[in-house]
Amino acid sequence: MNNSTLIINGEEYTFVKVRSHMPISIYKGTDTYLRIGPKNLIEQEINYHKNLLKFGFPIPEILHEGTYEDLCYFTESSFGDEHLGQIFGSNAINSIVSDDDFSKLLNVVKIFAQAQIKTIGTQAFIFKDFKELIKLDVLLEELPLLGKDTLKALEKVEDRITQLPSALTHGDFNPYNIFEKGVIDWERGSYSPLGYDLVTNISQTFFFPLGGDYEYSARYRYSSKQVEEYWQAIDEVCTEAGIHSISEYRNDFIFCRSVWSAVRMHQWPKIQEWRYRQYEALLGIYLNDGDLTYFLSDYKA
Repeated sequence: MNNSTLIINGEEYTFVKVRSHMPISIYKGTDTYLRIGPKNLIEQEINYHKNLLKFGFPIPEILHEGTYEDLCYFTESSFGDEHLGQIFGSNAINSIVSDDDFSKLLNVVKIFAQAQIKTIGTQAFIFKDFKELIKLDVLLEELPLLGKDTLKALEKVEDRITQLPSALTHGDFNPYNIFEKGVIDWERGSYSPLGYDLVTNISQTFFFPLGGDYEYSARYRYSSKQVEEYWQAIDEVCTEAGIHSISEYRNDFIFCRSVWSAVRMHQWPKIQEWRYRQYEALLGIYLNDGDLTYFLSDYKA
């Protein structure tokens, strides 16, 4: 459905988009969002949403469920109009996120991590599924000359991260899906080793060039002090739960995110080439046991 507006329960909703991968439409009300589509898909989404709430994930509350014509819908509370990515970019000082804004991120991340830990043991992790999540096969097709080293690196990744417990994973956890009150866009959730989301969140901005003649560029960076504060906060949550410190595996997950970030960029050839070069550099450093955290933050290409 892509009507420009809908009136449901006396409230007017304005069309936002249809999801690219399933026929569910999203509409915005005054302080709410509406998701509408086929009954089976909406029921699955409602059940999934309620499960996330049960574990304590900071996500919007479901306000109402119902039917409209031959479709089903549910409404949820809104977290506002500005995600943290927008706030970071607007308030950055010399491209660095302000400490006040960074504290907003940490507040949500701690709640998110505590909820993730509660999902440990609810479903087994299969490394084959994780390789699909990071789009490994696509990268091997796009960069065949790096295939041998890439597979060698993935063997190293598998040997290390399979030591970690499996947890429910957002898949694209970053400030553009995070608001001061919580997290949105869970439709690609899956199970992966605890840590992939948390590393993605602090590293994703570094997979964009800061300025330059590119189709897209980063609007902000984190300071080295903020990055260290982030790892410390995550490790404290893990220590309280009696599990591995995630910072010990940040190289492995940064490498995995570099795979995901390098592929399917054909519409944007300039940044595609930039990410290809970045990936090749990260691949070599990872295989040689280098520190990807600092290389990533300093990478200029």
